[in-house]
Amino acid sequence: MQFAGAVRYACTLCQDRVEAEDLVQTAFVRLLLGPPSRLEEVLQLGNLSLLKRAIYTAWIDRWRGQQAKKRQVEEILSEPVYEADYIGELDKRRLRDAAQVLPERFQSVLNLSLLGHSHVEIAGILEIPVGTVKSRAARAAARIKLILGD
Repeated sequence: MQFAGAVRYACTLCQDRVEAEDLVQTAFVRLLLGPPSRLEEVLQLGNLSLLKRAIYTAWIDRWRGQQAKKRQVEEILSEPVYEADYIGELDKRRLRDAAQVLPERFQSVLNLSLLGHSHVEIAGILEIPVGTVKSRAARAAARIKLILGD
């Protein structure tokens, strides 16, 4: 199996060309770091099943990591969000109602921010650039000000 064939196989798993190339590279690195006979089997003997298994294992590992991160974000977002002492009960309700109108991408940044996470931490949790977190936070704040009329 040539590199292009390996990428095609990986594309059937992840449905994304760039991610497929990453998976193939990860598989080759794992084969390189493993016993020399494994890489030799793939390169010289053309053992395609070994390469496919390495690609599939890399895909499963990546998928499990993504699922774990999703669960972590869901746990964080399922916690009580607007419990700051300085916000009165009426303000809490108004803020909750206003936040429900926002798109999910703004809600997630707002919720994590209100939980006390820094922009860098939020970027890590949501796997987005820090600049994106800052702009979403600013846009969420601006929209909430418009909604609440403050």
